[in-house]
Amino acid sequence: MKIALLPLYVKLYDDVVPSYHDKMLAFANAAAETLKQCGFEVEMPGDLCCIEREFNDAIKIFENAKCQVLVTLHTAYSPSLESINALADTDLPIVVFDSTPDKTFEFDYGDKLMANHGIHGVQDMCNMLLQRGKKFLITAGHYQDEAFIERLKKNIIAAGMTYKFTHAKVGTAGGVFAGMGDFRVPEGAFNMQVINYTDDPAYMPNELEIGDELLNDRENFHLAASLPPAMHRKTIIDSLKLRKWIEKNQLDAFTINFLKCGKEMGFNVVPFLECSKAMARNIGYAGEGDVLTALFCAAVMQANSETTFTEMFCPDWQGNRIFLSHMGEMNIALMDQKPHLADCKWIFSDSADDAAIAYGCLKSGKAVLANIAPGPNGKFTIIASKITLTAQNDRNLKSMRGWFMPPCDMAVGEFLEKYSELGGTHHLVLSYNLDIQYLKNFAKLTGCDFAEIC
Repeated sequence: MKIALLPLYVKLYDDVVPSYHDKMLAFANAAAETLKQCGFEVEMPGDLCCIEREFNDAIKIFENAKCQVLVTLHTAYSPSLESINALADTDLPIVVFDSTPDKTFEFDYGDKLMANHGIHGVQDMCNMLLQRGKKFLITAGHYQDEAFIERLKKNIIAAGMTYKFTHAKVGTAGGVFAGMGDFRVPEGAFNMQVINYTDDPAYMPNELEIGDELLNDRENFHLAASLPPAMHRKTIIDSLKLRKWIEKNQLDAFTINFLKCGKEMGFNVVPFLECSKAMARNIGYAGEGDVLTALFCAAVMQANSETTFTEMFCPDWQGNRIFLSHMGEMNIALMDQKPHLADCKWIFSDSADDAAIAYGCLKSGKAVLANIAPGPNGKFTIIASKITLTAQNDRNLKSMRGWFMPPCDMAVGEFLEKYSELGGTHHLVLSYNLDIQYLKNFAKLTGCDFAEIC
């Protein structure tokens, strides 16, 4: 992730005590090095920023460099009216890096006070950000403290999720499933750019591409003996067509409507197989034309690649668990065993032929089940719950499947009641070992409400 580090300073000190400038710039560079060690690519303006013009120029540099998060660092007090317009006007999510060069402080009216008093500049700026309606995350502590840096890193990643969510291109093939209303959002919601699939001869794969994909499938799947080679080949062709559309348009996420994604759109089969493969490549996805959940899936993948689209299908009241499934899409990287590639007889429309579909069972483990739910007055709620998955695999079953237990021995009935009372939609995102704090901070930055079922 490419991030921007904005070091704030005050011109008064350059006028009165210019010898401190280089010391504070050295602190900013040391902080940048810490961020680089966290795995981020760090962009800086080249010097400390003091006056409004310098802040405006720095933000332009960051935006032109395609930074995804703006991290602020007060190297000293910095009057907020110099920076607030640039900070409030940028669409980069802000993380406040509240730190000082020294880890300890005892009264010293000399060097240590001059070097370690940035916190009241942070307070000035944060107040102004709130007055201007600009949301932010803040992490306060010493920049060489491992626990602090881990919290800072997580806040930056959450901000990166927000950037992905508000700067995404989402593809849709086949429109929205008629009659489904829970996930529909107004055009342009969250600034998403929606791109409709149209067939293009350039998407047709050549023989080499088809052959390579067939070889990859033989390596990565258990191929069912009943799978006709011609059906497999036909599925690969349409899968690669869908993939080329994703790549050409640089999509962050996409969705298909299986009732419309057929021969009238240039597909012989519904390309479920590519949907499952795309999620394994960190492309967000949701079914039935749901651009909202597809976008949310892409945002969560920014924090954790072990993420998939899913639905709660059936309650097991006696076993106190819930069955997860969908028609033919699941992140194949998350299956308990090598996925099973088998033939699927298509009965849901006349516009598509039988296809090859990857089947399997979600692996056991701890995970977070999450949903973004539209609510009244244009508000959204992020609903999340820490769950436990238990694998029950059988490669001979032609189904996408998984089972989860609600948190803290909660009864399935109580879990389902709470979920629907919060307005949870029937499309969800599941993410293994996800720190739920990511979702809390993501909700804060996007202006969504947050609710945890626990």
